[in-house]
Amino acid sequence: MCERSCDREAVVASIHQALDAGDKVFQAYAEAEKINALSKEQCGRLQEVLSGIHSGTIFTPGDLQEIRALAKGLEEGISKGTTTWHVHDENDMSGGHQESVLSDAAEALNGLRSGLCNLAGRISEVLNRSRAERIAEALL
Repeated sequence: MCERSCDREAVVASIHQALDAGDKVFQAYAEAEKINALSKEQCGRLQEVLSGIHSGTIFTPGDLQEIRALAKGLEEGISKGTTTWHVHDENDMSGGHQESVLSDAAEALNGLRSGLCNLAGRISEVLNRSRAERIAEALL
């Protein structure tokens, strides 16, 4: 009896962590939208994801793939808004180092990408715990 209850508690805890990660995506999306860092297509796709987070229906393998694809799709905007240069340093054994700075838009996209990656990890955890519970139930 405790095993089943403990398994359920672990799944619920994972869902809670995913919803917390979703809250951070809401915040990051608001920042990116405020400075017009997203395309119309990205906004539409993200609004669908945000709707799923809000309604609690985001926990499917298809949603997980969409979130990962959205995060990957932000990488180009981050790269375009990143300026990198080499700083020469005669005291550095390798002769210097790289430094980078992100534009405001790239910074917002990077925060959103990070939030989406975290959300994807949390959703993956929920799906894997749930799947593990079904497999264990079938085997035992």
